[in-house]
Amino acid sequence: MSSDTIEAAVDLVRGSDDVVGFTGAGASTESGIPDFRSPGGLWDRYDPSDFTIQALRRDPVAYWEKRLEMRENQEFDWNAVEPNPSHEALAALEAAGVLSTLITQNVDGLHQAAGSENVLELHGSRRAAKCLHCERRLPLETLDRKLTEEPLPPRCDDCDGLLKRATVSFGEALPRDVLMAAKRAATECDCFLTVGSSLTVEPAASMPRIASRNGASLVVVNLEPTGIDDRADVVIHAKAGETLSELADGVLG
Repeated sequence: MSSDTIEAAVDLVRGSDDVVGFTGAGASTESGIPDFRSPGGLWDRYDPSDFTIQALRRDPVAYWEKRLEMRENQEFDWNAVEPNPSHEALAALEAAGVLSTLITQNVDGLHQAAGSENVLELHGSRRAAKCLHCERRLPLETLDRKLTEEPLPPRCDDCDGLLKRATVSFGEALPRDVLMAAKRAATECDCFLTVGSSLTVEPAASMPRIASRNGASLVVVNLEPTGIDDRADVVIHAKAGETLSELADGVLG
């Protein structure tokens, strides 16, 4: 990563009126959260078809038995993770009025923990639960208590509907209001900053293309090449934390 490349990114961000951020798994790996899609990751060890929204509706007891088995065998502790410098840098850019919106594919809530407020979670949040019938959102503690104290599957106290984490499961549509807000932000911005995403999962991967088609400059920060690199104004193949810290210091300094 050259200083010239960082300076080019700083100049683009500083010269823009409406900057939108977009983050994927690479923004959170430095907090210790594994990239579950990578070789040897979670989805190499479990069959994703067992965890689709269709599997939950078809046999909710079997779904939750597999979910609990997965949690039992998981070596990773979600409760131990904290925001890293990439989350903190994006929060600082928002607090300074530079970043208007942050779109994320991540479900960990670390952007909010770092202080970001205008966050669009395309794939939902693992820090809450929801009812599939009445769509009521519940504290995660309620779901965990039911999983410990009540027979499977956990059900809503209001309507007896099935409960699940408020993440978007395989086969489940993204929340329409969040997706529409994200597309609107990408359409209206004049600089789109994508961080830590391979840009392979749709419809999230279309966001930088929407921004580019509508005249926004593109800054890409990712360890590996992405499908949007050839369209980007600045490409930085480096870790998110160090890069975003330097970028924020340059813009705000």
